[in-house]
Amino acid sequence: MSNNLNPPSDDWNIYTWMREIRKSPYLSRTASHVGLVLAGYMDKRGTCYPRIALIAEDARRSRSTIQRTLRELEKAGHVVREVRRGSSTVYWGTVWGWDL
Repeated sequence: MSNNLNPPSDDWNIYTWMREIRKSPYLSRTASHVGLVLAGYMDKRGTCYPRIALIAEDARRSRSTIQRTLRELEKAGHVVREVRRGSSTVYWGTVWGWDL
């Protein structure tokens, strides 16, 4: 799935994103947990490229749970995913109301 969004700007803040993940009323506990695990891979711009297997290992969840949970994070607007053919999937953390 490709999108037309640009990655967050250099002033993107991982701590603000993590707080949004923890406090979101729209996320399950598993989604909050996986979001915080995903934050551990993010660079200063909120971009990361972890494999599903790595996220599953670190979150101590199955691969299918991780895939379902990433869709939940995306649907809630906290993560943008770009699946690139023949390459890694790119994940961007997003914060409501921020101009991407």
